Amino acid sequence: MSCFFPLSPICCSGWEIFYFVNQSLNWTEAQTYCRQKYTDLVTIRNSEETNQLMNTLSSSILKSWSSGPIAWLGLHRDPNVYWSDGSSFLFSNWYNGKIPLGSMRIVCGVTSIQLSGSWKLLSCETRLPFVCYKLPGEWVFFFFYFL
Repeated sequence: MSCFFPLSPICCSGWEIFYFVNQSLNWTEAQTYCRQKYTDLVTIRNSEETNQLMNTLSSSILKSWSSGPIAWLGLHRDPNVYWSDGSSFLFSNWYNGKIPLGSMRIVCGVTSIQLSGSWKLLSCETRLPFVCYKLPGEWVFFFFYFL
């Protein structure tokens, strides 16, 4: 499925819309922001959503990316892995194919174009841009300008 807005930080995945937020926040602040303005931090349940996330990030890079080429996902480990929105953890896309077992107990998930959508874990206090999603049934207005 392709994005409705191929050069925009907004990308649709099936029935969800992904939003890249180019504001550097820690994971908890990003989660709060997404829950207040959209639905939650992005949850990735399959390869198609990984592709849509990469489309969202690719188009966002074209518009400038202030704090580096990685972004928060809704992924959290404390010590079990879970998604911010409570979705079941049935699909995984870990960098190098396995969950990293670092020394930090509480860590949060990131992805990037360079990682091809695979996931790594960082300290949740790191300040990064992030990706939110919005569920269907919540109104989103798009404005089109024709030249």
